[in-house]
Amino acid sequence: MGGLVFAQPGRNGEPALKTPRMSPEVYQKLKAKCLEVFKEMYITVTVAPEAVGKTDYGDVDLLVEGRRSDRCPAEIAESLGAKRFFHNSESVSFAVPLPSQQNIVGEEKKNTLRLTSAPVIQILGIMNKHVGLTANHRGLYVRVAELESTDWKDSLVFLTDDPTATLAFLGLDAVAYEKGFKTEKDVFSWICSGRFFNKTVFEQRQEKSDDRRRAKMRVMYRRFVEEHVPFQSEVNSSEPTMSREAVLSAALTTSSKQEEYKRMTDTYRAALAEKTLFEKIPNAIPLTDDKLNLVFRGMKRWVFFDHGRPCLRNEAELDDNKQPVWSQALSPDGEDELLRWVKDNWPEVKSREQGRVNKAKSARKRERENQERADRERKEKKGRSRDEEDEERVMPWNRTVTSQCG
Repeated sequence: MGGLVFAQPGRNGEPALKTPRMSPEVYQKLKAKCLEVFKEMYITVTVAPEAVGKTDYGDVDLLVEGRRSDRCPAEIAESLGAKRFFHNSESVSFAVPLPSQQNIVGEEKKNTLRLTSAPVIQILGIMNKHVGLTANHRGLYVRVAELESTDWKDSLVFLTDDPTATLAFLGLDAVAYEKGFKTEKDVFSWICSGRFFNKTVFEQRQEKSDDRRRAKMRVMYRRFVEEHVPFQSEVNSSEPTMSREAVLSAALTTSSKQEEYKRMTDTYRAALAEKTLFEKIPNAIPLTDDKLNLVFRGMKRWVFFDHGRPCLRNEAELDDNKQPVWSQALSPDGEDELLRWVKDNWPEVKSREQGRVNKAKSARKRERENQERADRERKEKKGRSRDEEDEERVMPWNRTVTSQCG
């Protein structure tokens, strides 16, 4: 899929991405990188046929088959260093930074954080995960702990995609990064100087089979964990180890994302409170399956709250956006009273909702019958018109014959 899919801001507030076309040289480098990553995860990986004579490319199209692992798109994006991904049916698009910012068709060189080594990305990801951070090519995110277990993607709060700001928050030397590293040991030392490095995280990490397989293939990562980390002190920084809550607070303050965080958590907590409340309602209704679902729908449509107390409407409210959020409309400490009200009134709710459903079915049936009748009348009228036209074509001949006979 083309880069236009990333032309709009991301769902977590990330800015829209520019996806310039690539020269053949850059295309070949990016293709090689993608093939290397995907061959770790799929048995068969091929590149879609390329048009002969192309002078630039918009994307790299890969066809894959036979999964080697159960890695999700988010984990694949992590391995690719993708700034963003978009999942659509059986295809997934990844916005992968180019391996070189030279020879880009119609685009100036852009300053981006280019930690293109997959082992380095993996190391930084592990190092930051325990404090609730995700840092990679897409930028810097903080994860909301209470959302993370139910929806990892929606738990991400985008902080920044500025390389300098990202490195500063992680406590990594931006000057050293810009100068580059002469040896692998220099890279390892730079990583361990980070604000959130903790050797215990690597020593006590419980790796899955996929992690162990990747570690075998990524020699650099294995050397870091097995040969470099054991010789590091418990704390390489003069600052005390920060808790996840402290890191969250600092991240939101630094990036001015407190309002977005509050909005996310308020929405999540409201939905959770509503879900928890409605999970208790079946205990007050002696029904199961379809009949219980009918009452549930009826409760949403026929009940409103007056000063925190449930009441029945005269007409059903079918607009979901106008129906009350029970957990918010309920008076404080009114849950027990609500459940008693449900126990006493569910038969009436069921009767009203069943009546509404029957009435709606009858209306749809009448509408269908009227439509069928109208269709038949149109066909009959069309048939009569055709017969009249045929008769008009025949009658002049008959009149002529009659005249001759007379």
